[in-house]
Amino acid sequence: YPEQARVRSASSILGQALARERDPSRVVELFLTGVHELAEADAAAIYRPGETGWVRRAGDPGFSRELPYESVLGREFARGEEMIRCREIEPRLDEAGRRWLEPADVRVAGRLLAHGEALGLVCVGPRRHGRAYGPLQLFHLGSLARQAANALENAILHEGDLQRERVRTELELAAKIQRRLLPEQDLRSGCLDISGRTLSCREIGGDLYDHFELSDGRIVVAVSDAAGKGIPASLLTSGLRTAVRETISPGLDLGEAIASINRHVHGMTSTGHFIALFTAILNPVDGLMEYCVAGAEPALWLRRRGRPEWLNRGGPVLGVDPEATYPCGIVRLSAGDLVIPYSDGVVDEEDEDETPFGRQGLLNAVNSSAQTGSAQIRDHILKSVQAHAGSPEAVDDTTLVVIRRTDIASPGTLDAQTQVNAH
Repeated sequence: YPEQARVRSASSILGQALARERDPSRVVELFLTGVHELAEADAAAIYRPGETGWVRRAGDPGFSRELPYESVLGREFARGEEMIRCREIEPRLDEAGRRWLEPADVRVAGRLLAHGEALGLVCVGPRRHGRAYGPLQLFHLGSLARQAANALENAILHEGDLQRERVRTELELAAKIQRRLLPEQDLRSGCLDISGRTLSCREIGGDLYDHFELSDGRIVVAVSDAAGKGIPASLLTSGLRTAVRETISPGLDLGEAIASINRHVHGMTSTGHFIALFTAILNPVDGLMEYCVAGAEPALWLRRRGRPEWLNRGGPVLGVDPEATYPCGIVRLSAGDLVIPYSDGVVDEEDEDETPFGRQGLLNAVNSSAQTGSAQIRDHILKSVQAHAGSPEAVDDTTLVVIRRTDIASPGTLDAQTQVNAH
């Protein structure tokens, strides 16, 4: 009776401690302490489920490192619902099973089951002073194993909740940082009216647009689309934004600048990762625009007088071939002209019949807009894409920029209708 009272008291205290614990490692530690105390055993170990077998997780390092599920002993444990006296099943084992028991002289073993799922395997060596494992020890070891399994399941779920909360917080921070990389407001300079928007299909995405002014007064507009989605793609585009701002300058030819940026992207990406980029440098005085398409969708040039054109002068996507060259095109915008660079999320958006919005859809959306301001035209196009898809949730990152030469030119601006052929 004193032994029963001791075991029951220890089991109760350990059960309460396990119920309060929310750290999986601490649950395992408490459980092993309880096994040593209840069974009066010097050696015990916990195994975790691996891909092909049970792998030792904690406890006495004298126990074998791994037990395959498909072994005779592994199948014996899989059938057992309670603690198994290993010596009783030893005659049924093959030589591999007997060798697995030998290093720590495993006497009792059993799975930790929670709602039918095995979260672990406990193995216990001999009792002190040569005592045998009687019904009392087996009963309380089984009871403690069930409590530990439930505690371990709760701790794993709790840890998963904490991890998801950390990921959510980190994604929110990353999204906030990425939003700060976007221009804070539309740009109006000289005869130019520029407005853009990036919509991510996840918290953060691989699309990005930017505009900034060079020291000579010209305006740079960039639209990028990194392969993939989420954090990896956002890191690529963030690095690209820095490279674009640091490389493009009045004293460097645009084609040479893009080639330099390509080498930079190649150095920071791995195989299979690349970035598409549209870049333009615009003069707000005379509307002259030099541009380069690096594997991106061709920008739409919609002229007030003349047929629409798709600007596609350039080279391959960035990051694949460090020796690639990037020839540029030059056009001059007349009053009322539009240039619309965009990512493939605009034209690839499909309706319920899997018909993409396409370039014709983009052209139709621009022509159907009754607005003249770049921001209003931008919003009308994005609403048309959304209406085509029939859902407000985009399946890909979407970026759209509208560059417009205004009807009323600022003092000193020039007007022209002639395309400058850079070919």
